[in-house]
Amino acid sequence: MGLFSMGPLAFVPSILPASALGLLAVAVPLFMAPATSPPPAASASSSPGDAGLHVVSGPATGPETGPVTGPETGPATGPETGPATGPETGPATGPETGPATAAREGDGFRILLSVDMEGVAGAVTPEQLGPGGFEYARFREFVTAETLAAIEGARAAGATSFVVADSHGNGQNLLIERFPDDVEIIRAWPRPLGMMQGIDESIDAVFFIGYHAAATNEAGVRAHTFSSANYAAVVLNGQPVSEGAFNAAVAGHFGVPVALVTGDDVTIAEMEALLGAVEGVVVKEALGFHSARTLTPGAAQARIREGARRAVERLAAGEFEPHVLGEPPVLELTFKNYRPAEVLSYLATVERAGARTIRFAAGDMVEMAMFLQVVGNFEAGLSP
Repeated sequence: MGLFSMGPLAFVPSILPASALGLLAVAVPLFMAPATSPPPAASASSSPGDAGLHVVSGPATGPETGPVTGPETGPATGPETGPATGPETGPATGPETGPATAAREGDGFRILLSVDMEGVAGAVTPEQLGPGGFEYARFREFVTAETLAAIEGARAAGATSFVVADSHGNGQNLLIERFPDDVEIIRAWPRPLGMMQGIDESIDAVFFIGYHAAATNEAGVRAHTFSSANYAAVVLNGQPVSEGAFNAAVAGHFGVPVALVTGDDVTIAEMEALLGAVEGVVVKEALGFHSARTLTPGAAQARIREGARRAVERLAAGEFEPHVLGEPPVLELTFKNYRPAEVLSYLATVERAGARTIRFAAGDMVEMAMFLQVVGNFEAGLSP
C-alpha cells in the first residue's frame, strides 16, 4: 500500500483528538504484557530460479504461538462431491496440527488471496495506484488480471474455493465482474483483520498478490509498511516487518501457511528470508523507490499463473509451514510525527517507547491486527 494505497490506514489522522480517547479506550483491550526478546532473524535465500532478476534480501521476523481466538469470517463454500463408497475404518482421533498435505475429503484446497497493488507489474508511482492517477484505470485491469491468473493456476492444480481480499488503497480496486461466480470478494474498509480479512481455519493457504517491501528496507518499489504517509517503522517482536511478514503471522495464528508471493525482487527476497520455502514470483526488478525494470502485464500474468500452479502442487506435497510466532506479539510502531505517539500513550495498554514510537503487547495476532486497525481508522469525526 502507498500514498494512494494504504489500506485502512489511508484514513489515519496525524493525531487522535483528545476527545476521542474514551471511545478508543473501549476499543483497545485493557491489559499490557511485557515486551519480549526478539527471535533470531532467518537467513536470506536466493530468488526463484525462473525469475531472472537480481534479488536483495530483507529483514526476517520470528514465529508466533497462541490459541485460535478469532472468529471465522467466511463460510466454507465447497460442497461434498459424493458419498463414501468404502467401509468406515474407525472414528477420527483428533485434528491434524501440521500444514495441509492433501485436499480435504470430497473437496479441494481453499485459498485466500490478499491483493495489494504496488507489486503489480509496471506499477512504480502514485499515477498507477489511486483514483487520482492518470493510469489508475488501466492498472485496475492489470491487478485484476494478475489475481485471476493466480486463481487459474491454483485451480489447475486442484484448488476449488477462493476468497479474495481487495487490500489496496480504498479496497475497491478489483473489477469484481471479471471473477468467476464461485469466488468470494472482500472489499473496502474498515474491517477487523485488515488485509487478512477472510482468514480462518477453513483456509488451506494464503497467496499475497502485488505485495511490496517494508518501510525499513532501503530498496524496493514504493517500500512502506501499511502507511507511507504516517508510519516510519513497524516492528514485531523486535524485528522490522513488511506487510507480508505481519500478515503471514496473522495467517500463522490460524495454522495457515503462505504459499505464494508476487511482487518486485526485493519483496520476494524479504519473504523468502522469512518463510524459506514460499513460492515467489518476481514481476519486476526494483531500480529505485519510483522506478523498476518490469515484465509486461501479459508476461507477468503467465508467470503468476505458473507460480500459483506450483504453489498448490507444493501445498499438496506438504512443503509449506505456517509462520507462527514463538512468543506473544509485541508491536513497536514509529510514526512520522510526534503527537500520535503522545496521545496514544495516554491509554493504559500503550507505552511510549520513544519520541515518535509506541509499544503495545497483545495476547495473539488477531488482537494485534485489530489494534492496528483501531490506530489506523479511529477519529472522532467518523460517520455514519
